[in-house]
Amino acid sequence: MTSRESWREQERTRDAEKRAKLEAARAEVSVVASDHRVLGFSDASIPYGTTVYPLVTDIVDDELFRDLKNIGLLDSDARHLMYAFTNACERFVTLDPDFLDRRAALEARCPTLRIVTPLELAAELRDARKPGTPS
Repeated sequence: MTSRESWREQERTRDAEKRAKLEAARAEVSVVASDHRVLGFSDASIPYGTTVYPLVTDIVDDELFRDLKNIGLLDSDARHLMYAFTNACERFVTLDPDFLDRRAALEARCPTLRIVTPLELAAELRDARKPGTPS
């Protein structure tokens, strides 16, 4: 699972070929359900009727977002981890030192979410396949 926040990060990739491959693979990856919150609605009266539009935020948990920023994450990183945690993801796979260097504090704040590198996840999956290994 990923979030639209992942897509924003991918779009920052300077390598055009790599960016194109990431974009082409988006349909193969599911997106988390909760990556925004409707705060309410606003309306504007115009000569030919009324226009109503939603007021939306991409911060789905204000307290969690604030805590992640206080731990030292940038806004985009805090949103990314917030989406993973609030959508009950079990693993957050990254090579980003901003997450890995703060792993203990982040996992303490998000206790049901493990932050792992791709190699750590691969080892977990490999070990889970071994006979007699508890899952």
